[in-house]
Amino acid sequence: MADVMKKSSAPKYNDQLVASKSYASAFDKIMEALKNDGVNTIGVFGMGGVGKTTLVAQVTYTAKSLQLFDRVVKVVVSQTPDIGKIQDKIEDFLKLKRSKQGKGVEKEEKVLIVLDDVWKELNLKEIGISFNGNCQGCKIILTTRRKQVCESMASQVTVRLDVLDEDEAWTLFKKKASLHEAKDDGETIRAAK
Repeated sequence: MADVMKKSSAPKYNDQLVASKSYASAFDKIMEALKNDGVNTIGVFGMGGVGKTTLVAQVTYTAKSLQLFDRVVKVVVSQTPDIGKIQDKIEDFLKLKRSKQGKGVEKEEKVLIVLDDVWKELNLKEIGISFNGNCQGCKIILTTRRKQVCESMASQVTVRLDVLDEDEAWTLFKKKASLHEAKDDGETIRAAK
């Protein structure tokens, strides 16, 4: 992420982010996949709370800043997906109407669809996404806790987001707790560790 942020004029989505080695590598891999015309589905997986949603928010913010997509839509899928609600959310955001034949999104512009918090395989055709016909300019990023979900949804690029190492976790904790060693006598820092 650091390399992309330095090379581009794209602003940071969140100044509170601590770019771990895993996070930076995952960011770079996703951005590379978004720029690759041969990739349309990207799966991001990792344990709960590791930062998948935050990472993808940074990716989408950067992709929009770099004008890689005309539109970006995010849908939270959750453990019990409601196909109708997912379809409606995508359509409402894109201001499109589902055809009576159920063909789904009928647009040639470049669209990034983020399916967040996917717990099990989601049939993309059922929600109106078909890369062979009606959604050729679409790319999908899905976030999940399970690698198997990425595989079952035929993610062409799969990205694992790991937990922070000890130093990275400490840096994040200090930032979130507003602990600055220069302003502290060290006692608070030692107690926090």
